[in-house]
Amino acid sequence: MIDIIEPLPTGVIQVRRTTTEVINGRPERTHFRWTLAPGQDISDQDPAVQAVCDEVWTPEVIAAYEQSQAE
Repeated sequence: MIDIIEPLPTGVIQVRRTTTEVINGRPERTHFRWTLAPGQDISDQDPAVQAVCDEVWTPEVIAAYEQSQAE
């Protein structure tokens, strides 16, 4: 389950997926995190992640991010 979708001031989106398994009768959680850069292809992402990216990644945010990477 994706439980965190966090936009950073730079426009980068942090995502965290948590998986819970029962091992020896006890729930064990594992986390997997990744980031998405403004303008990155998000076609393989969860619809909730895509919705946040679509809202946050305005043309101005993408341009500012690309300029910061060129510096």
